[in-house]
Amino acid sequence: MDKITKNAFSVKEIIDTFIRVNHAGELGAVHMYSGHLRVYKAFHMCEIDEIEMMLANEKEHMEYFISKISSHSRPSLINSIWMMCSWSIGAFSTFLMQHQGTMSCTDGVETVVSQHYKDQLSRIEIVIADEMALIQREEKRSLTLLGAEKIDALRYITSLQESLILLKDLQEKISKFLEDEEMHRDSANIKCTVNRVTKIHKEFIMYLTKLAIHISERI
Repeated sequence: MDKITKNAFSVKEIIDTFIRVNHAGELGAVHMYSGHLRVYKAFHMCEIDEIEMMLANEKEHMEYFISKISSHSRPSLINSIWMMCSWSIGAFSTFLMQHQGTMSCTDGVETVVSQHYKDQLSRIEIVIADEMALIQREEKRSLTLLGAEKIDALRYITSLQESLILLKDLQEKISKFLEDEEMHRDSANIKCTVNRVTKIHKEFIMYLTKLAIHISERI
């Protein structure tokens, strides 16, 4: 049973980590776009509709992970820092560089987030295949058991099936969210004028986003 328990624990850890880091990331995205919008509205900038659409997408993503965080994970210990920093980055990027600042910021963030979600989907696909194979083996093994051992085996199979359902739900939602993030990235990339300033800005934003992901996965 040690090997079985270890497998169950590792899958739960994967789910816990994915939900926590994605929850933190979507909270940050909502605050980043809110920071952009605050400056757009203050200076009556005309490109507000696109930013509001992106913000609406991120709120949808955030609400999903909020619905999962209490029962399957926990919030990152430094979410308040991410929210404050994300809003400030969004607001100052737009304030200092106007629409180009918004677009280079969005391009940088969504480039990293898109790859992050792709990596998660690849991992989830492997874990789902492993879980399905394990369920089949355990169902076959349970046929040979009696009494308390059979009850324990059936409980374990039920827990595996519950994890599998959640993994498939995560797979479906993250796939949809990836489409939104890639749409944001591509739109921003097209509209961002590439020059030394926007290139440095984008690379700086990408570095911060990767750092935020790395930390949120751990704490």
